[in-house]
Amino acid sequence: MSILFMWVVSLLLAANIVVTLALVRRVREIELAGQNDFPSGLPKPGTKVGEFSAVTLDGRTISQETFAHGSRLAVFLLPGCDSCHGVVEALARFSGDSTSLVVFIAGATSDPEVKNVIEALPGHAAVALINVISDPALKAMKIAVYPAIVNVVDGVIASAYDRMVSGTSQAISES
Repeated sequence: MSILFMWVVSLLLAANIVVTLALVRRVREIELAGQNDFPSGLPKPGTKVGEFSAVTLDGRTISQETFAHGSRLAVFLLPGCDSCHGVVEALARFSGDSTSLVVFIAGATSDPEVKNVIEALPGHAAVALINVISDPALKAMKIAVYPAIVNVVDGVIASAYDRMVSGTSQAISES
């Protein structure tokens, strides 16, 4: 009887080890999957800013070189987009110089909604108007969603958001 008992205990112990290892494997798979989740339409951190050129409303040229050194916040807005309103309100409180905040607005100055967004932005922001879908600035930063808030450090995307989150507020206040 003791040999049968030992076999049963050994079998249960082996089954317990197999189940435990299966659970550990599944937890690791879930953790790895979570590390790869990133909002669709935004660039992944570590992505280099590609080549592009845009002209600001005051005639300055914004290009890949603008983002090559230092920390810059690039914001892509689409007037009329519900999510963009909160971003515009937060940007109105942004303090920095004319090179720390670059706002790309999809549209034309003849559009009243574009005018409203421009007026709501801080005066020191560099503002450039872009094509809604196929603009080189969108391609350079791999943007396919509005709004997009992209923190660029030394020509490399450090973080990107599609809405206002605590990290975005920090990026806005620290830039």
